[in-house]
Amino acid sequence: MQNVRITPNALEISYLGSVVESAKQLAIQKHREYPNLHRYQQQINTIVSQHDPAWRLSLIDLLQPLFDFAYRNTEAADAIRENRAIIIAVGSYIYKSELRRFLPIGLVYSKELPVYAYKRVDIPQHFIASALLAAVDAKLLGEQLGVDKELGDAEKGSGFSFIDLSADRAGTKFGTLAISTTERARELQKVLSQIKDYSAIIPDVQDLPEHMDAQTFKNRYQTVGSPKYAATVAEIDRRISDLPLYRTD
Repeated sequence: MQNVRITPNALEISYLGSVVESAKQLAIQKHREYPNLHRYQQQINTIVSQHDPAWRLSLIDLLQPLFDFAYRNTEAADAIRENRAIIIAVGSYIYKSELRRFLPIGLVYSKELPVYAYKRVDIPQHFIASALLAAVDAKLLGEQLGVDKELGDAEKGSGFSFIDLSADRAGTKFGTLAISTTERARELQKVLSQIKDYSAIIPDVQDLPEHMDAQTFKNRYQTVGSPKYAATVAEIDRRISDLPLYRTD
């Protein structure tokens, strides 16, 4: 629940949607600000058309060449705008069916391949949705939606997953870094242009608990904010911060 308003004649209740829905709406609002969005989407089409189907399409297979292009072919002063466009473009491919009706993609992708990290499709999905939210200045919303989604999954669905939550938090960190300052945005382009593996942007957290239904989560962690829950989140954040890309010292 996002807000409750009581008037003399009505009770109005508004709700936060899913990470995907919120990212979609923000993309709709923002896409006109990025004149190079279509160009990055065309590059994605080229990447997937040339991809060997015998191999999984990695998240870094999309991000690395786009950031390399931005670093080599756009002005340093436009780094924040270009980074946002790249994140929206990658989101428009990973969430093809959800975003296609709302973004001016103008493309029929030659191959519609799932995107992987650590042999999973849910990790890139969580990462790019949270990065998209953060990149359009919705950092706190992105973090809260990540928690809300996992709690919802505990009640019904695949169960609460600290692995998915880790991807949410890494994506938020990535999206925030991508637009923090012009200098950092440009440096991110330079670093991403040389990265060859998704482990540079998302830590390996496959040892963390997942698939916990509501009762299992309660038995193990009591509630969000309990010392045990906070310790697990702190461990997630430590692993993210240990990646050279996110180090601030």
